[in-house]
Amino acid sequence: MDLLRDDLDLLHESVTRKIFEIQRCPKCGKEFTEYPALSREDNETEICPECGIEEAVEAFVLATNN
Repeated sequence: MDLLRDDLDLLHESVTRKIFEIQRCPKCGKEFTEYPALSREDNETEICPECGIEEAVEAFVLATNN
């Protein structure tokens, strides 16, 4: 139980640090501090939330047009 609690504490710290660090979006080049979105292009690259929304809308439009 203590190991699980320690793992959860490390995860919380890691996520908190990720949220507050300044990151640069590889897609648009803008700096952001929000939690990143996962790019739909490769399901690996972390992008800014704005680009994440754009990719989601594009995917929706493509899906509804087919």
